[in-house]
Amino acid sequence: MNDQERQKSICDSKLDFTTINAVREHIVHINKVGILDFYTCPVCKCYHTYTLQGKTIISAKREHSRIKRQTTENRIKKLR
Repeated sequence: MNDQERQKSICDSKLDFTTINAVREHIVHINKVGILDFYTCPVCKCYHTYTLQGKTIISAKREHSRIKRQTTENRIKKLR
């Protein structure tokens, strides 16, 4: 994402963070390191996250396989 795409007249982001540490901890907490990055919004002066280009398909596949693995493990535990 370049600077021209980020500059808007209205801030329409759902999540905003006031410090760099807060946004970094959020990215680590949701396990999206290397998939998400952050920038400073010129409108609200807070930090927002965005998905790096080409990473949405990979993260969706990983999330789907993780959920599938969990449900399979839960079914096996119930049968035992």
